[in-house]
Amino acid sequence: MKKVFVLLLFFLLLNILCSQVQFNLDYSIPGIDPDDEVQNIWLDDFDENGEEEIWILYTHEDVNQNMDYWRLTSYNLAGEQLSIFTKSYYADSTFKGCSLFNSNGISYRMELYENVITPVFQTYCIIKLYDYYTNTILDTLILDIDDPACSLPITFNPDFMEKFTIGDSDYIYLGFEQGFDHAIESCLETRLYKLLIDQSSMSLVEEISRGGQFLSYYEEDNALISCHQESWSAHPGPAAGFDYYIDLLSLDSPATYNNIQNGSYSSNYGQIMQMSENDFSYNNYGFISAFTIYHTIELKCYTPHLFSTMWEEELTMPSSVELYQSSCISIGGEDSYFIYFYEVSGSQLYTIEIRDRTNGEILLSQDSSLSPEVISRKQDGELLFFDYSYYSSQTDVYSIEVSINFPPVLVFPINNIEVEEDFPEAIAINLDYYFYDQNGDELTYAAYIEDNIAEVQIDDSILTISSMANMNGTTEITVIADDNNSSTCSRDTSGTSFQLTINPVNDPPEIISYSPEELSFEITEEQEISFEVNAEDIDSDLTYTWFVNNENQNIPDYLFTYQFSENGNYEIKCTINDEEFFLDTIWNISVNLAEINNSLTLPTQLLGNYPNPFNPSTTISFSVTQSSDFATIEIYNLKGQKVKTLPVSNSQSHAGSVSWDGTNQTNNPVSSGIYYYKLVVDGKTVDTKKCLLLK
Repeated sequence: MKKVFVLLLFFLLLNILCSQVQFNLDYSIPGIDPDDEVQNIWLDDFDENGEEEIWILYTHEDVNQNMDYWRLTSYNLAGEQLSIFTKSYYADSTFKGCSLFNSNGISYRMELYENVITPVFQTYCIIKLYDYYTNTILDTLILDIDDPACSLPITFNPDFMEKFTIGDSDYIYLGFEQGFDHAIESCLETRLYKLLIDQSSMSLVEEISRGGQFLSYYEEDNALISCHQESWSAHPGPAAGFDYYIDLLSLDSPATYNNIQNGSYSSNYGQIMQMSENDFSYNNYGFISAFTIYHTIELKCYTPHLFSTMWEEELTMPSSVELYQSSCISIGGEDSYFIYFYEVSGSQLYTIEIRDRTNGEILLSQDSSLSPEVISRKQDGELLFFDYSYYSSQTDVYSIEVSINFPPVLVFPINNIEVEEDFPEAIAINLDYYFYDQNGDELTYAAYIEDNIAEVQIDDSILTISSMANMNGTTEITVIADDNNSSTCSRDTSGTSFQLTINPVNDPPEIISYSPEELSFEITEEQEISFEVNAEDIDSDLTYTWFVNNENQNIPDYLFTYQFSENGNYEIKCTINDEEFFLDTIWNISVNLAEINNSLTLPTQLLGNYPNPFNPSTTISFSVTQSSDFATIEIYNLKGQKVKTLPVSNSQSHAGSVSWDGTNQTNNPVSSGIYYYKLVVDGKTVDTKKCLLLK
């Protein structure tokens, strides 16, 4: 499995290196006036005709006329101009932004201005509400932005203007970044203002001290995810601080907080962002935050209910880092990814990264010369990337192509398998049922077994597991799916490992040979016959039992000798068993001594020994049919060493026997074991048999 892990890590790194993002410049939108500066861009189907428009807000400073103006233009998604609205204002106030929204059948335009009254340095936010189509002013609201604890002039900039419907009423949430920056000290904090829109009027419902950095709707609790940050520093000197809070904010008034995440640092260079912008699938993947300070980025992905994190990661850069735009993104039909841009100081390039929202895995990381100012998501899910300079009136609109060769996905785990030893039918598994490739690539498979207790083969997408004779145990089978996508870079994965258990079974014993080979024969003279059965059992010890006419002879050995001396029918049976299986070898022998014809001569041979096994002596029977000067019985041990010679010389043909008392040539007892005895006539070995001495 270690090899499989290393293989997966290699392909993960290979995929990051080989995947790529390509931005396609779809079109450029020139400004109305070359001196116009782009302030903001957003997508909205404001006229509610089912087609979104691109809205671009410009500002223009006319020093000569002591009058400035701002311009709001709309374009269709092909970059063609649809509308233009230009409005001038005197230089004693500062235009801060505008927003469009529909409520109660009326289309509104909300404008924000900053007015600082000197010499008392009183700062006001003037909010004007217009009927968009008639350009009729409906209401004006003035917010006092001053901080009583501050004697210096304060300025502000809007972070967002978002409409939310609560019950039957529509509310506008204004997120401000407000503060001052002077020679002796600086201070910056965010504030949130809640306005009620009621037909032709608006009113301040609540000033919310913790909020204003970003805001998103949290459907599960019918609440808002709100962020607040504040920073300060003293000049000169190192004294500085940065605090932030991410809260679950109730929709009622006064709003209540339930803190999700916070931090406090002795630096004023912190940055807190929401990474899951343009999120159409929050309930599946949750909320993602990013906190940046100096050269560190801390990413956290919360579960949809916000009670815990799904994953966290801290990125350490070689120098200070700044995060830019981020957005959720769909790739290959899957919506579980997000993209973000950052810049490391001194790198002169931006870095793009795409991660999986479910586990934080980096799917792509590459350098880019582009870092868009705005990322918007169309109704069909496609992202548009808007790039512009604050000192230019031109806006470039890009679409994105992401080339990621996704690894094959394991859809279902392969269950562990348990079978009996020597299972008769092969097990077939269709791997296409378990694996899926997001890129639509055709998959090929390989399978590896840890211990060779079975055979595994791959034929197309079919994994076949076949038994091996008498093999059992537990092993692991690993399946690897390969998408064979060498056109970009391949990304393989071991889809799963599963356990194969083969339970042992008791195999029956097998008879290899037996002697005599004739199972039914007749004898007509008194003689001793040796019976032998050789058997083996791969997994058990064997027990031998010999019977003569169903009478147990108590011989627990593979060799049995019996002296036939009376007429009759004899059944010699050897039963072999491993305590479960029983195998019988049966000889049927007919003995008819009355038919012995003494005129007939027996062949020269050994007739066996009795008893066998024996202790302490046995009788060896033989017949000699030819005239001979000298015949002997010679005893040998298993090493081939002669133990003793027993003389049986006779010049006439005869049948006879000699007795061996289990001693050697010097009449000392020999040890237990198997011994061979030979009939030697005139110096030539005629016949050989064996006997067993048991003490």
